[in-house]
Amino acid sequence: MKKKELDGIIIKKQCNFSWLTGGNNFVNIATEVGENTLLVTFEKIYLIANNIEYPRIISEELNSNVITSQVFKWYDSSGEERVVKEIINDGKLGSDIKEQGTIYIENKIRELRSTLCEEEISRYRKLGLDNARCIENVCKEIEPSQSERTIAGKVANNMYARGIVPVVLLVAVDERIYKYRHPLPTAKKLKKHAMLVGLGRRNGLMVSTSRLVYFGELPEELRKKQRAVTQIDALFIKESRPGKKISDIFRQIVKEYETRVRQ
Repeated sequence: MKKKELDGIIIKKQCNFSWLTGGNNFVNIATEVGENTLLVTFEKIYLIANNIEYPRIISEELNSNVITSQVFKWYDSSGEERVVKEIINDGKLGSDIKEQGTIYIENKIRELRSTLCEEEISRYRKLGLDNARCIENVCKEIEPSQSERTIAGKVANNMYARGIVPVVLLVAVDERIYKYRHPLPTAKKLKKHAMLVGLGRRNGLMVSTSRLVYFGELPEELRKKQRAVTQIDALFIKESRPGKKISDIFRQIVKEYETRVRQ
């Protein structure tokens, strides 16, 4: 705000609201913008919400001790705009969405969001472990003849049980694994081979986990591919260190792939 000489910043996107508060402002997960708005000023953080959404979000999603609430009637179409004007007056506003009368600063907010503090790192590790357990638990219980949709439902159930919202669920069985990179689950039934992918979101953080299952004796060609990609993945993790450019790491990975292909 100081750098941009702003008097306040409006936060509406689900991702930014969750990042800033650790809570959620969505009802419809398919929308980029949530149901509630934050207005951040130098003095306070304001929650601006209609009277329908306010009770739940203030009691279940936010720390009310650090939030000042401004509530308007759900049928008041100009309620939010009026509240913002009352707080900021003729001040200069930034916003994470393109909105008339504000300066679009989503790219700067994204930079802040991508830099994790110690508390976020701790939550990220816990989310990564929980998300992996969700996928792996399902891998251990699925059986041939179950459909991709049934398997996806089991993954979603495991995620919700841990407070994780499944943002992306991909399931492919048998030949669909090799045909499509992003296989949405279908009615196709499992015979021998399954791939499960779950992107889970909790408290403003997201983790993706992929696991594969094979029933019966694993073919040598598949075993060779599995060994190669895990070694490449390990290299990616090893080289991901502060100060290294992603582009340099990527070039290393490309060379490693080329080496593996020739073997």
